[in-house]
Amino acid sequence: TAPAAARIADNVTALSFTDTPAVAGLYFYGITALDGALNESPLSQGVYALNDRLPPSAAIRFTTAQPVGPGLYRPELLLSEVLAVPPIMTFTPQGGQPTALNLEGVTATLWRATVTITAGTPSGTANFAFQGTDLAGNVGTSLSSRTLTVDVVGPRGTGGLSKASPVGPGPLEVSLELDEPS
Repeated sequence: TAPAAARIADNVTALSFTDTPAVAGLYFYGITALDGALNESPLSQGVYALNDRLPPSAAIRFTTAQPVGPGLYRPELLLSEVLAVPPIMTFTPQGGQPTALNLEGVTATLWRATVTITAGTPSGTANFAFQGTDLAGNVGTSLSSRTLTVDVVGPRGTGGLSKASPVGPGPLEVSLELDEPS
């Protein structure tokens, strides 16, 4: 069912009118005018405007399981809507400073970044941040899946033998105990 039309202004004497809709949505406008004898014109051709009050948001999709070690990674930034300008995305290693990432547009709402983890990148929780401006000028920073677990330190192991040294002939069991899962 089509929404009902409603008169939003009477007695407007200017050649323009500013409407501020109460809620976001698609609005259609038609205009009539009165002449000096108070005869109303037919309804004008309709025009429409989308009132967007919601800022854009994004989510990060990782193509690699976590934790990640040294290497090159390509997280994807999924946007809730088309932006007016390319998004901004930063990467901050644990205890480090944010670094702007170069983004490659795959589609209007999918962007791909490149993150390089080196042996010198601190292990721990790294964070991503996002900023985007939509076509209505709303600025958004809401980002889900914003963390990446980095582990650039290999496991530490302790070895053991089933017999004390010196050992004679026969089987010898060698064991290894690690400080983290392998």
